[in-house]
Order: sequence, then structure tokens, then C-alpha cells
Amino acid sequence: MRIKICLLLTASWLCLAASFAHSHHSFMSFFNVNQGLDMQWRLSAVLARSSVTEEFARQNLDLSDSEDATAILEQKLADYLINTISMKMDGHTTKLRLESINLGSHETRAVFTLEGIPNKFKILEASIQSFADGRNHHNILTLIVDAKKNRQILSHKNDFTAEFELNQSLASRSP
Repeated sequence: MRIKICLLLTASWLCLAASFAHSHHSFMSFFNVNQGLDMQWRLSAVLARSSVTEEFARQNLDLSDSEDATAILEQKLADYLINTISMKMDGHTTKLRLESINLGSHETRAVFTLEGIPNKFKILEASIQSFADGRNHHNILTLIVDAKKNRQILSHKNDFTAEFELNQSLASRSP
């Protein structure tokens, strides 16, 4: 009996944890900010294809499956993300430069280089309005510094904004 309960609890926990591993839920998008080995800061986005499809439908974009259409949609998605994401590090506004994008059938990934920022900073201010028109949508932003992670949920409650203060504990502050 104890084994069955343990298995049930473990299976339940795995089901709950798995939902945060990939962005297949249309009400959640995941964004990570981290510095690569080349010392370049990047923003990675993992988006549910259903969120992207809903946004394209709001914009009345054609979702045909030809290769040309895919390239056009990827560029339109990149433009949309660039226009709905704002980041400042120590007051320096960053510019997002598209590094790669893959419009998948279930999951879409985009990687941007953050330009015009210092290599080291103390405060990150982020506003990610992407998909904010979606009902109950949440953007999960994770800042990764020196293998330490700080995650904040951006939603209508905080106007899809967050502020991270880097110190020894990688603390976060409410805007």
C-alpha cells in the first residue's frame, strides 16, 4: 500500500513538474535571460504554438504551411516579440537582435541577442507584453546568473513587468 501511495505521489508530482518543462500550454510562455560562454547576454523564448497561432489570428495573418509562408511567419513572430519585449539593465535599454527562430508544430523557440548593455549589471527591468491579450496568459521570466536562477511570473497582476536585483542571493523586487 505504501508503494502505491509513493508511486501515485511521484506520478502526480511529475505531471505537475512536466507542465513547466515545455511551453505546450497556450496560457504560458517561457523566457530565459542568461549570459553565454562568449559573454553575450541572450533572451530565449519557448512558446506554445497555440499561443502563436492565436496571436496570428488576432492579426489576421495567413497560416498556410508552405516554406515561404513559414519564413514569413517566423519573421512576423520575431518582429512581434521585438515590439512587445522591453529590457533595461542598469537603466540601459537593450536592443533585441534575432539570432534564431523555429516555428514548430507544438512548440516555437526564439533566441535573441541582447545588445547595448553592460557585461555586468545590478538591476534588470523587464516588460514582456507578448501574448498579454490572451485570457489568463502568463509569461514566466527566468534570470540565470552564475548557475543561480530567479524566476518571476509576469501577468496582468503586475502589468507583465518584473525587476531583478542582482546581489549575492539574486533577489527579485516588485516594481
